Amino acid sequence: MSSRGLTRENLLETLPVALRLDRSVVALADAMAGILSQRPEEIDRLRIYPDVFRLDEKLLDILAYDFKVDWWDSEYSLEEKRRVLRDNWNVHRTLGTKYAVETVLGDIFPGAWVEEWFEYGGSPYCFRLFLPVQDGVSEDRQRRVLSRIWYYKNLRSHLEGISLEGEVSGTNHTGAYVTAAHTVEVWPELPVSVELAEAGNNQIGVAAVAAQTVEIWPALAEQAELAVGAGSDGFVSVQQTVELYPEERMDA
Repeated sequence: MSSRGLTRENLLETLPVALRLDRSVVALADAMAGILSQRPEEIDRLRIYPDVFRLDEKLLDILAYDFKVDWWDSEYSLEEKRRVLRDNWNVHRTLGTKYAVETVLGDIFPGAWVEEWFEYGGSPYCFRLFLPVQDGVSEDRQRRVLSRIWYYKNLRSHLEGISLEGEVSGTNHTGAYVTAAHTVEVWPELPVSVELAEAGNNQIGVAAVAAQTVEIWPALAEQAELAVGAGSDGFVSVQQTVELYPEERMDA
């Protein structure tokens, strides 16, 4: 059949030359070709291998029964069912091997692997499983998966242990205690005024302390102005002090 598509003409081209001389066969082939050419969408669904990841869940359940996937579970997610059906034929060819066990478990727990007894010094003909559980795994789910393991492992081997491996990632913000001080001394001149301004943005996770001290000698200033700004995620302490010597002391 040519690449022009699923048409009556293309289907008839597949009829063997020897049969084209038989009118009855040609008539039957023509009738079948007419019917098939009108149902391309249904025919397209028969392409299981190349399109397994586009098959719907209902069809997957039917195919699993037809292909005797004994370890099938109707509670699997759609993506898990697609992976199990995709690997079904390879598992059937290798039943009873380490590869079969790792393949089936890997379809449900991606990254799962098997360690045999001689690899870790265990009891003869035993093995251990290592299952990644990034998204968590319930007791019921683990039980259902492992209850079917005898379908694809060999009869002499026994499961000796299971290790569940998970990983947690996140960002940890840690702060500290910071003290900042600013001192200005004016003496022995005779200033009319003193202005001191400071603005800051302290992004500290735990605590921040800011202090300013102004000393004016010999206390002949008519005014003193201070301004300070600070921001923090935690505790903030801001202190402003103006000291006028030797007459008086003012805390602002």
